[in-house]
Amino acid sequence: MAKDFAWEAEPESSRSGNNGKYQTGLLLSGGVVMLVLAAVGVFFAKSSGIKPVIQPLGPLAEPVAAVRNPDEAGIPRVAQRSEAALQAEAELLARKFLEAAAVEDLLPLVRNPEVAEARMRGFYPGGKIEAPGMQPLGSGAGLAVRGKLVSLAVRTRDFEEKSLAFIDTPQGLKIDWEGSAGWSEISWKEFMATKPTSSRVFRVILAPVDYYNFEFTDDQKWQSYRLESPDHEHALYGYAEKGTVLNGNMLTAKDAKRINLMLSLKFPADATSNNQVLIDRFVAEGWVEEGPP
Repeated sequence: MAKDFAWEAEPESSRSGNNGKYQTGLLLSGGVVMLVLAAVGVFFAKSSGIKPVIQPLGPLAEPVAAVRNPDEAGIPRVAQRSEAALQAEAELLARKFLEAAAVEDLLPLVRNPEVAEARMRGFYPGGKIEAPGMQPLGSGAGLAVRGKLVSLAVRTRDFEEKSLAFIDTPQGLKIDWEGSAGWSEISWKEFMATKPTSSRVFRVILAPVDYYNFEFTDDQKWQSYRLESPDHEHALYGYAEKGTVLNGNMLTAKDAKRINLMLSLKFPADATSNNQVLIDRFVAEGWVEEGPP
């Protein structure tokens, strides 16, 4: 195997045979001559009474600072913590979140509270919350990390399974309330009742289906999907035009039975059904927007 390390490279003199030995001899001879001349110079200086000038040493050089790994700056802070420490922080925050009885109790726990507060007050009538509580985490708690995003699988007092979403911030982990609550810009009930033709952002559970009806009967033009609300109480049929970038963004769901997405939805003009909608825009994979809201 070829040796690529510098300290394992063969010295040049050993590869040049006698010529290398000759050059080495010259260097040694030259060194001896220089030493002799220096000694003679000191002898004459002492004999003539001239003191040799000795230059003082300069200040010691500062030690070279340790060079940081240039890749370390790109590693999210959340990934630099141990799994045990990360789970302990997330568990404490999750327990406070699930035991909160009012919007005021949630505000210190969530990301972007200045944006989330108005949304929470519309979501919880009167600002009061029926706290579901939280069961102790087992040894195999479902903790997952992706970039700055952390998710933790928990169970409420009634053993309902929930997945809470956290974002790592300079102040530590904060809960993404919108993703954890499945919040949408308009309630599913109101959306289906009013049938707006302007887009609204929804968190949906998407599954590809083979269903074409009302304004969307052309299966050569449209790709159909079943869109379920996060609380599993409502369902819509959403359509995206085949061959578009929009539909291509959702084709990864073809291999999955169900996938969580954020989509912008609207009704077609003069809609005759309250559950057949246009998928207007792909917002995000999953229910958490990692950028600013």
